[in-house]
Amino acid sequence: MKPFLTKEENEDYASHAMDRHRKRLKFQPKLGELEYALVKYESVNRAIIPINKNYYLLIAIDIEENDIDKIIMENVIPSS
Repeated sequence: MKPFLTKEENEDYASHAMDRHRKRLKFQPKLGELEYALVKYESVNRAIIPINKNYYLLIAIDIEENDIDKIIMENVIPSS
């Protein structure tokens, strides 16, 4: 499997994803806590998933996958 981005590009992408997430935090009191955020590109789906207040998981999911919510909610985010 060939990566889409270099290590440096992935670090830059993650940094920008965290900046966008921090901007969303101001809406949490009205919308509730973020379960995950998903971005669909032509070549890949990427999701940012909060682990706790300090850590986040950034994952890539194949563009052909149709049931992303089920994958994330049942296989990535642990149930309470």
